[in-house]
Amino acid sequence: MTLINSHKTFALLMNGQFKKRNANPWPVIKLYLPETGLAWLVTAMNPECRNQLYGLYCHGSNPAMGDFYLDHLLELKNQHGKGIRLDKSFKPKYPISVYARAAYDANKIIEDKRILRKFIK
Repeated sequence: MTLINSHKTFALLMNGQFKKRNANPWPVIKLYLPETGLAWLVTAMNPECRNQLYGLYCHGSNPAMGDFYLDHLLELKNQHGKGIRLDKSFKPKYPISVYARAAYDANKIIEDKRILRKFIK
């Protein structure tokens, strides 16, 4: 099973080219580990190392922006043996900075459009 299709990979790679320029891209995909509260809003993929992703992640109540590695995510399992999932219903509505400000305020990744609007600058 391919977690990230070619269309999404292309978008992540394009964002990865501009990461060094302090861009504020929109998230491309959301990954999560069922029944754990672990989630990642992925904005970019390193063109030189496609295993290296960048975005907003939340491990429990500690949201942060940074790099993470796809092979490490694929090794994660919850207590029932389920692995990482792609949230097919995720539709980004704002750039990553809005999600990050909301996450830092709430200590979790927020997707509610009404709440996210409060963090637009």
